[in-house]
Amino acid sequence: VTTAYNYTDVGREKYVTSISASPQANLIVGKNHMFQTNFKYQDKNYARTPVIADEKRDSNDYGGGLGYYFFFAENKGFLGLRYNLNKEDTEGANWEYLGNRFTASVLYPFLERFKISLAGDIFLQDFSNTNTIFRVDRDDKVYTASSMLAYNFWKAAELQFRYTYVKDHSNIAIYDYDRSIYSLGVEYKF
Repeated sequence: VTTAYNYTDVGREKYVTSISASPQANLIVGKNHMFQTNFKYQDKNYARTPVIADEKRDSNDYGGGLGYYFFFAENKGFLGLRYNLNKEDTEGANWEYLGNRFTASVLYPFLERFKISLAGDIFLQDFSNTNTIFRVDRDDKVYTASSMLAYNFWKAAELQFRYTYVKDHSNIAIYDYDRSIYSLGVEYKF
């Protein structure tokens, strides 16, 4: 079971907090194949109260998924395929949706201390209600491409450089966007 707590600031002000739990089961077949299933519950609470009640994004998010992984390079690299389904049950009518996510990823180790990963993701959001502000049924298709270069500099510690590109195609122009995210971090596993 994975549990997590998240606190996010935007512009030096509290934006959202969330807590989640996700039990997961893995089935290893042979030396190179793994099947995975998971369930997830997440409670999200936004700090700012919207002017319109239908815009309230506080929610209970329920979901689950299936995955397949093929391991190679002495089980240090993998090719992964995943499908996830989620229901975001928000307090405001404008943000409630049913989501379908399809993900493909590969992680490839090289030169003993380095690894690179690439991933692609399509997230289809079918909003449950007619948007009360724009008077249309919102439909978003979010495409994400990401990459990571990691250097294992000490035992279970890695220096990681990541680039992520996100494009949200929405039928409501205000929600249509694209962005590039660069990050540098250290990961330590224990």
